[in-house]
Amino acid sequence: MAPPPLKDTQSGANQEGRCSLVGDVTDSSGAVVANATITIANLDTGLTRTVKTNEVGHYVAGGLRFGHYSVKAQSPGFKAVEKTGIVLEAGANGRADVALEIRADIKLAFDGGCCEYAATPLKVEPEDWATKKKPFTYFVGTAEDHGTFKGVAELVYGDPGMWEQIFEANRNVVAKPGPIPGGTSILIPPRKRDVPKLISKVLPTYPSEARQQHVRGEVVLDIALNDDGTVETVEVIDGNPLLAEPATAAVKQWRYRPLIAQGNPVVKFVVVISFGRSGKVH
Repeated sequence: MAPPPLKDTQSGANQEGRCSLVGDVTDSSGAVVANATITIANLDTGLTRTVKTNEVGHYVAGGLRFGHYSVKAQSPGFKAVEKTGIVLEAGANGRADVALEIRADIKLAFDGGCCEYAATPLKVEPEDWATKKKPFTYFVGTAEDHGTFKGVAELVYGDPGMWEQIFEANRNVVAKPGPIPGGTSILIPPRKRDVPKLISKVLPTYPSEARQQHVRGEVVLDIALNDDGTVETVEVIDGNPLLAEPATAAVKQWRYRPLIAQGNPVVKFVVVISFGRSGKVH
């Protein structure tokens, strides 16, 4: 579930520049501490947010105001630990990991007697996101996703090259395929992507000016098809202007085999053109 909103009385206009805070909670041996209670306090406003660590000891809190924060972690069998001096700039993504110490006074009763033992937290195996049944909702920062669509794709599919279908499924959440703020909720679609088959294409020409300036990278395009599979419109989502122009001109000449998926024609999807270091375009 998404973290509950702060009880913030600021107007909707002040929603811009929101921050996020993520972190991992472990014990002194490095074992994760699942279901720990994390209290995040804005020291400037006095507002607090309480979240729980997940099964791999990770917590995520999004939608925070910029300012000075403290993070307090608590879990049965451990001493409470509070971290201060956390400063979040407007729009920043912060991180605060916490290491808990086992309480020395924990006593476990067994075999009719009572002896002193340190309470060791359960070591929970990290979730295998690649085999998790899709679709499902994922909160960025929950695991080692590096805050990018390629990182998420590698985590959930085992293939960073499949990032575009995750981006395509979340166009209403993230406008461009850049860094994703921690705590952002995104949909992980099924592995199979319903896209019409390309039956005729023209490769873009690598512009000489781009070569001279050593400009390379990806151009992300939104395309819409006509009923006969020809390209109706091409819109640039992201990419260097020197590369976007030839990419757009080439894609306008492409043709696809019309596709019906779940009873509806697939006429709008994302295409990525890559201009490589060796001058190759694909």
